[in-house]
Amino acid sequence: MEGYTPLSSYNAFGQKLSETDARGNTTTYTYDDLGHVLTTTNADSKVTTYEYDANGNKTAEVDALSRRTTFEYDAKNRLTKTTYPDLTYTETTYDFRDKPLTVRDQGGRITKNVYDKAGQLTSVTYAFGTADAGTVSYTYDDAGRKLTETDERNHTTTSAYDAAGRVLSVTNALGKVTSYTYDAAGRKKTQTDANNHVTTYDYDGRGRLVTTTYPDTKTVTHTYDGLGARLTTTDQENRTTTWAYDKASRLKQVTDALSQVTTYGYDAAGNKISQTDANSHTTTYEYDKLNRRTKRTLPLGQSETFTYDAVGNLATRKDFNGKTTTFGYDSLNRLLSKTPDASFAASPITFTHTATGKRQSMVDPSGTTNYTYDNRDRLLTKATPQGTLTYTWHPNSQVASVISSNTNGVNVGYEYDAANRLQTVTDNRLSNATSYAYDDSGNLLSFTYPNGVVHTFTFDMTDRPTNLAVTKGGVTQASYAQTFSDAGRKLTVNEDGTRLVNYAYDNIYRLLSETIGADSLVYTLDPVGNRLNRASTIPNLPTVGSTYDNNDRLTSDTYDANGNTLASSGNSYGYDFEDRLTRFNGGAVTMVYDGDGNRVARTEGGVTTRYLVDELTPTGYAQVAEEVQAGAVVRRYTHGAQRVSQTQLISGAWPSHYFGYDAGFSVRQLSDVAGAVTDTYAYDAFGNTIASTGSTPNVYLYRAEQYDAALGLYYLRARWYKPQSGMFLTADKYEDQSPGTCDCVYRSAPESHFAAPHLFSYTSHDPVNRMDPTGQKFLERALALSVLEGAESASTARQLYVAGKYVAIILCRQISILNAIVKKTTGEGFVSPDVALLCGAVSIWGWWG
Repeated sequence: MEGYTPLSSYNAFGQKLSETDARGNTTTYTYDDLGHVLTTTNADSKVTTYEYDANGNKTAEVDALSRRTTFEYDAKNRLTKTTYPDLTYTETTYDFRDKPLTVRDQGGRITKNVYDKAGQLTSVTYAFGTADAGTVSYTYDDAGRKLTETDERNHTTTSAYDAAGRVLSVTNALGKVTSYTYDAAGRKKTQTDANNHVTTYDYDGRGRLVTTTYPDTKTVTHTYDGLGARLTTTDQENRTTTWAYDKASRLKQVTDALSQVTTYGYDAAGNKISQTDANSHTTTYEYDKLNRRTKRTLPLGQSETFTYDAVGNLATRKDFNGKTTTFGYDSLNRLLSKTPDASFAASPITFTHTATGKRQSMVDPSGTTNYTYDNRDRLLTKATPQGTLTYTWHPNSQVASVISSNTNGVNVGYEYDAANRLQTVTDNRLSNATSYAYDDSGNLLSFTYPNGVVHTFTFDMTDRPTNLAVTKGGVTQASYAQTFSDAGRKLTVNEDGTRLVNYAYDNIYRLLSETIGADSLVYTLDPVGNRLNRASTIPNLPTVGSTYDNNDRLTSDTYDANGNTLASSGNSYGYDFEDRLTRFNGGAVTMVYDGDGNRVARTEGGVTTRYLVDELTPTGYAQVAEEVQAGAVVRRYTHGAQRVSQTQLISGAWPSHYFGYDAGFSVRQLSDVAGAVTDTYAYDAFGNTIASTGSTPNVYLYRAEQYDAALGLYYLRARWYKPQSGMFLTADKYEDQSPGTCDCVYRSAPESHFAAPHLFSYTSHDPVNRMDPTGQKFLERALALSVLEGAESASTARQLYVAGKYVAIILCRQISILNAIVKKTTGEGFVSPDVALLCGAVSIWGWWG
C-alpha cells in the first residue's frame, strides 16, 4: 500500500462520484444538472450541502450540523457579503480592477485599501473612520517591486533589488542594513547582517542546500536521497543525525549522533500508528474513518480516547484515568465550555465571544473574567476576580500602558524605538524608568535600572553572549564570562573571576557533568534521557540513583494513569480535571487556576494569596503583576523584557528591589533603590539552590521563575518542575487535542537531535542551553539550531523559530497565531513569545544565553 493513490470513481460527465482512501474510507459527491456539487458525504456519513444561483455562484453552504452560511454577489459575480450561522456578516466592496476597496468584519469595522494607477496597494487603513484607525503605506519601483513600507508610527523599511528582482538589501527604520548576494542560479549565496557578519550557503547540482557556513566559519552540512529527502545533517561539531524513509517517503527511522534509533510506523493512509523510542518502548495510535486520532496507547498499555462532533470539533476526551471531559461549541465552532468528568464534582469552564471571535467572558473556578476591546480587537480591559487590568496601545499595536484597578497596583508605561523594540519601561507608581539599548542587529546590549545598576552584554560574531557585566557607577557587582562549543553549547562560565563552572555533554547535547569550583555533578543517562544516576560532591545535593518504568516514570514515585505524580519523597499531590496541581499533602497547600491554566490563588495555613496575572507583558509570558491578600495588594511586579522589580508591603513600608540576572536569565542578586546588593543566589544547572545570602522575601529565582518553597517545586505555568530530579511533576500534554490548543503534532525538525519527546524530562536534560517557561516546550539558543532553512543570524533564526522551522518543539499556545501575525497582537490577554518577537519586542530569550 506504500505510495497508494486514492481510488476515485466518475460519472459519464467526468465528475468525481467517490474517492476512497487506502484504508477503505469513502467520500461521495452528488451534482446538479449544471455540474455543481450539491452534497459531499464523508466517510462518517456526515453530509454538507451547497446551493447556487443562476450564474453558478455558491449561495449557501449547510454543514453536517445544519448550520447555514450564505453568500451574496454583485453583478460582476464578486463575493460581497458572507452571512454566518450566528447571523453576523462580512462585506467587501471592489474597485474597477476587482481589487477589494473596503472589507467590513463581523463587528462592523472597516479595513480600507487604496491603490495607485497601476493597481498596486499603496495603503491599508485598519478600523477606518474610528479613533483606533491606523494606516500602513507602501511605495513601489517601476517594476512593481515594493520599495518601502511605512508602519503606523511612520517608521519606514526600505528594500533594494537587483536587475532580476532579487532583494539585495533591507534597511530598517534606523538605517541598519541587511544585504544579500546570489549565485548564478539565483539562490541566496550570502547574507550579511547589520553587524557585518556573513553567512554563506552552498548548494548541490539540484539546488539543495548542502553547506551553511556561519560567521565564525563553522559549518553544517546535509545529504539527500534521490527524492530530495534529507538523509543526514552534520553539525558544527561533526555530529550526525540520520533519517530513513519508507517507499512512500514517510519518515520511518531517526538515528541520532549516539547511534540511538527511534522508529515510526504508519497505516495505509499515512497516519502515524506507532512510535518506538530508543529504549524500544512503543506508543501506538488509532484513527477514525476521517483519519482523526481516536486513541493513544502508552507503552504500559494506558489509553486515552477522543470523539468528535459532526463537523470535526473534539467532543470528548477520555483520559488515561478513564475520566471524560466534554467540550461544547457555538455555531462558529468556537469553544463554549469544558465540562469535567462527573467524578470531579466541578463546574464547567465556560466562554463567550464577541462578534469577531475575541473572548468576551470566561467563567472558571476562580470566578468570572470579562474582556473588552477597541476597534482593532486589542484588549482594553480584563476584569478578573483579582482585579482589573486596563491597557492602552501604540498605533502599531504595541502595549503602551497597563494599569491595575487595585490600590497600590501596577501602573506601567512602555515605549519602543523606530525598529519597534522595547526602549523604556516606566513604573508610574515610582516615577522611574528602565531603559534598553541594542546593537545594529538587534541583540540586547544593555538595560539600565532606575537605581543605576546596568546589565551590559557582549556578543561574538554568532550572536552568542560571551560576557555579561552587572555594574553600578562603574563598579562591577557581578560578571559572567562564557565560552561556547562550535555548535553553541555553553562550556564554561567564569563568575566574577571567583567561581568557575564547566559543562560537558554527550553527542546529542545532553548534560553529562557540571563542575562548580571544586565540586561536581556527574549524570548517567539512558538512551531516551532518563537520569539513571547523579553523582554529587555538593553537600545539599546527594548522590541519587533512579530507575524508570516503560512510561519513563520514576519507580520510586507513585503516579496515576495520566502520569501525574501522586506521591514522592513522603509528599502527596492532587489534581484537577486538566491535570493541574491543586492539592499538596492533603490540602496543606491548595491552588486555583483560571480557565487558561494560570495559577490565580494559593492557600497555605489559612492565608490565601491571589495573583493578578498580566498576559501582555513584554516577556511574552503570563506573569504575576500583583499578589493580593485579604483584598489588598501586598506585592507588585514591574515587567519589561524581564522582571524588572518587585515592590512589597513589609512592616507598613513599600521597599522596592531590582532583579539582577546572569546570562542564563536566572536571578542572581537583588539590589535596593540605591543600587546596593541585598541578596544573592547561586544554583546548579537544574535550578537547585546551592548558596544564597540576604533575607528579602523573593520567590523568583532559577530562570526567573516562581519557586514554591513549601512544595519544593517551580511553577512553569502548564506544569510544575522539580529541580532535584530534573523532571516535571506531570506528563507533558503535547498530544492533548483539547480545544484552544493546537492539534499538538510534535514538531521534530530534522535539525533536532531528539527524535522523540520525553514526557517528564526538563529541557531533555540540557538545562544549560535550554529553558522551558511554559512547561510545554523548551526554548534553545536560536543560532545553535539554525542549521537548516538558511538561518543567517540569531535574529533570523528567531524569526524562523516563530515560523516553526526550528527546535523539536510543541506549539500549544491558547491563542490565534495567525491573528497575532497579521495584527501583531492577539489583543485577547495573551501574547506569546513568538508574537513578541514579531512585534519587535525583546523577549527574555532574545538575549538569554
